[in-house]
Amino acid sequence: FDRDSFKQAFDVLNQEESIGKVLIRIRDQTSIASPSSTSFKMSAKPKTSFDSNKCYVLVGGLGGLGLEVAYWMATRGARKLVLVSRSGIKNEYQYVFVKRIENAVKNIEPVRVEISTSDPTSMKGAEQLIMESEKLGPIGGIFHFATVLSDAFIEDQTPDSFKKVCAPKMYALGHLDVVTRKMCPELDYFVAFSSQSSARGFLGQNNYGYANSVMEHICEKRRRDGFPGQAIAYGPIGDVGLWAQNEHVDLTSIGMVIDTQRIPSCMEVLDRFLALDYPIVTSIVRLETTQQAGNNSNAKDHIWQGIGIDMDSLPDNLSLGDVGMESILAVEMQQRIEREYEVVLTSDEIKKLTVGMIKEYRKGKTFI
Repeated sequence: FDRDSFKQAFDVLNQEESIGKVLIRIRDQTSIASPSSTSFKMSAKPKTSFDSNKCYVLVGGLGGLGLEVAYWMATRGARKLVLVSRSGIKNEYQYVFVKRIENAVKNIEPVRVEISTSDPTSMKGAEQLIMESEKLGPIGGIFHFATVLSDAFIEDQTPDSFKKVCAPKMYALGHLDVVTRKMCPELDYFVAFSSQSSARGFLGQNNYGYANSVMEHICEKRRRDGFPGQAIAYGPIGDVGLWAQNEHVDLTSIGMVIDTQRIPSCMEVLDRFLALDYPIVTSIVRLETTQQAGNNSNAKDHIWQGIGIDMDSLPDNLSLGDVGMESILAVEMQQRIEREYEVVLTSDEIKKLTVGMIKEYRKGKTFI
């Protein structure tokens, strides 16, 4: 096969009756002894691989995404992994998954997995973590997954609620930035798992968005200074982690017009991202157009169901304020109505809507 017939060549290779080799001629030449001098470029997808002699540190590595990435790294050559968690292994799922990582590659050198409880939210803890990890080998990469949420409107946030969210993210990453510059000359990867909340902003997550934004700036600064650094901003992940534990949450109710992303997709884009020179990259899964449109009865029902109230069981004269709608739900409804129907209402006006008005609108009659 010639070089433009890759698909046909692999089709033949995949046939059950194929028992031989399939060759693809890349250069036009008459013999091996007389190679062609003509050069040309071919498109290819790089594949991430890790040095088996180096140690890779995963901060928050016992979380759902951290464990998945650790396993993926083991299948790509990593043999020395340090999973960082202040509480260590605390359930059977983590224990079984670590064993799975250790045996990720059959008939090859087993993967060594160490659990560290060092706390990089302090400079001393970050230094201790790196010194512990260096006993396994030179540090080849830092991967940061740690996350803590403390959602609230900005007027309800406190210095403590900001610190609670910022400490495991921007404080820990900042300390590791300083320490690895001095102690890790063979570092290939410095990866922070950020969030769409940094750029898009989600309801009640101002502290979380701020912490992720600072992490992204740390990675940008590292790139400018000639060090590895990359922030990966995923959207909500559907299989593991925070969103998987809250599958009942309607993403559109907190300002998201994106869908959850599955682990196979996350690993696929991670493979591509690590080969790029960009300091900040992002991956999102958009909602289907029919879900965004909100122009049919199902979409209308969906908006009102999002507040957790069964309209059909209530008398028409009750207002949403009467049935106990809180301020945070009123703001959610305000954003959803503006986004899906291009109608601007204040949260107070939302609370004054009656059940009867909503029922009429669901029937296709305008009440606004």
